[in-house]
Amino acid sequence: MRCSSMVIASGLVLALAGGAAAQPPVAETARQAETPATAEASALQGYVLMLQEAQLRLRAAQEKAAQEPATYNRAAMTPARQELMQEVRNLLRAVENAPPEATRTEIYRETVRELRQAFDEAGPGWQRGDETGQAAASQALAAVDRLREELAGAAAAAGGAVPAPPVASGGGR
Repeated sequence: MRCSSMVIASGLVLALAGGAAAQPPVAETARQAETPATAEASALQGYVLMLQEAQLRLRAAQEKAAQEPATYNRAAMTPARQELMQEVRNLLRAVENAPPEATRTEIYRETVRELRQAFDEAGPGWQRGDETGQAAASQALAAVDRLREELAGAAAAAGGAVPAPPVASGGGR
């Protein structure tokens, strides 16, 4: 049910914003996705769309952080670096909010491990403002790209269709 409401909410956002031209690719993907034939397909389809949205937010935070200096006020993290760190956490939470159909897969378990490892390895780098935060974000995005592709295929095999274009060109930094 939660996944279906995400698809409906994405369509509502599209309608309220006044057109598809100004919308991010996720809204377009949600609008184009066919109604799934099974509950499993529906759950996987909604999950893939949720992951796409989380990836879009992380990519935006990553680009914003790349535009700002690493630190300000003698080693304090910039707001953009704080946002980047938070969006990596949010992506991990989105991945962990998986339907049972996804959690049974090895790629899911591998993705969760990779995301936790990337976040932990960045550790002090978040505060120092070095490139470990950007590297963690890129590693997280790449891992979730693989998960999304696999689960989009599983959704299609279960009777759903998830148009899964790249979330953004370049696949991270």
